[in-house]
Amino acid sequence: MVGHGKADEGHDDVKGAIGSLLYQVEHDPKHYGHLVNKDGTWKTRDDVKVWWRDSDITAPRAVIKGDLSIGYSQNRNPGWIGPEYGFGWAVGDHLKKPVLIIKVAWGGKSLNADFRPPNAAAARGGAVGPYYKALIEYTHDCVSNLGTEFPEWKGMGYHIAGIGWHQGWNDRVDKASSANYETNLVDLINDLRAEFGNPKLPVSITTTGMVPPPELTAVELAQLAVADPKKYPAFDGNVKTAICIYLSG
Repeated sequence: MVGHGKADEGHDDVKGAIGSLLYQVEHDPKHYGHLVNKDGTWKTRDDVKVWWRDSDITAPRAVIKGDLSIGYSQNRNPGWIGPEYGFGWAVGDHLKKPVLIIKVAWGGKSLNADFRPPNAAAARGGAVGPYYKALIEYTHDCVSNLGTEFPEWKGMGYHIAGIGWHQGWNDRVDKASSANYETNLVDLINDLRAEFGNPKLPVSITTTGMVPPPELTAVELAQLAVADPKKYPAFDGNVKTAICIYLSG
């Protein structure tokens, strides 16, 4: 999520090799060709904006923001991407209105501790995660200052349309965290909905894709379980999980 995908370089840092977004463009233009201009440069969209306070919670406030493009990535590497690039295109095409993606991401964090939601702490002990608190703080930091952060939107209102969740590596490598993941994720969804005042706020989850199919880790099974309407009727129609496929080559 924090942005380690490479736009141009794939395996062995070869331009256009498998593992790069460019490889997908060249080998599957039907689904990825729209991402590049005629001269081969990566397209941007001014109807979809990205705002990312990419500083850590102990560091001074720093924000990277602007039109949807590549470069919203770890260390602000201009040739790297996170999932916001493809996600932004899909959402922008669907909604046909100005879209803002508030990216909240740090590498190496767990749901069991770092993002531990208030309901989890109240029910099963432990402290509310400092990165859960930062998630809330950073989101309000953006939406409370839209006219300053994006002057072209000054005077406009906003509607929080949904939450995307793509996380899990650090929980996956710890047995206790894996075992608690499903319950913690349910608590996270409910706490975020309460925070933003929408009991049915849509949540889109992408599994972590850490092993080749058809195998699934305990974390991925938990992510799928949360979207099972038979198990969680209150999430029926408003929580969805998509399987992220592991690729190698």
